[in-house]
Amino acid sequence: MPTDVFKELIKFFKHLEAGTYPAPRHYYLCAPRGVGNDLHNLLSKPDEFKQRLLDDWRAEKTGLKGRAKELTPTVEQLVKAFEFKNILECQTRDLLEWHALDQKAHFELFGFEGERGDDPFAPDTPTAEEQIYVEELLRVYSELSGDDLTLDQLMVSDSYSEHFQSQRAFFYCAEGLKIFSRDTYGEAEFDALLDMVLIGIKSKVNSPRHKTALDRLEAGTEGAQQLVVNDSDLTPKLRPGDLPGTCHHLVNRRRLKWVK
Repeated sequence: MPTDVFKELIKFFKHLEAGTYPAPRHYYLCAPRGVGNDLHNLLSKPDEFKQRLLDDWRAEKTGLKGRAKELTPTVEQLVKAFEFKNILECQTRDLLEWHALDQKAHFELFGFEGERGDDPFAPDTPTAEEQIYVEELLRVYSELSGDDLTLDQLMVSDSYSEHFQSQRAFFYCAEGLKIFSRDTYGEAEFDALLDMVLIGIKSKVNSPRHKTALDRLEAGTEGAQQLVVNDSDLTPKLRPGDLPGTCHHLVNRRRLKWVK
């Protein structure tokens, strides 16, 4: 409505007068339910819009009672010089698209952190994105069984399939954290968490006391579960499977191995 917008425009031009910020290229009006017919008509006729603001300001109309004295010669010149064709209605869909381009910047500016959504489920069959850590797990179980297991054999194994699927569930827990990090803080924050986990578990994984790859795997995931990572912005959003899952993400990036 013009009543609301005229008040905001007065603030805007007074800030221009004060030098708070330079004149912008565009001034966007953001209204989730639309700006209304009266204001929409003004937006389509920029010169009439400008004159209407000046006339109503002088006459103290359209919600501007008692504010005529604020229309100083300097402010009036700023109003006349500003291109009202650059005052635009911003559609809700555009706001959402801009937000999606860089949610990290949105969070830094407004301080609003979104909720972490549900973690993705592990699909029935491992995907190409899982290939490296899954192959390493295959080597772990092959060493334990004494046979060169195939993925198909592992998936139906009475001895190992349940443990294998638990490791995949850990991976996808951490994948959910990775997605949240990407959308809120940027990918670097999750990468920094991986660095912290690797530093915290590397000596445990590489202990000479371990005799098997499974020993090293369990030392890594259990050690990760016990870590305190207070320096990460992701800490408040951690879920039980996240830190063990980061171990498999490290393996997937070829930064960690279970089999010697």
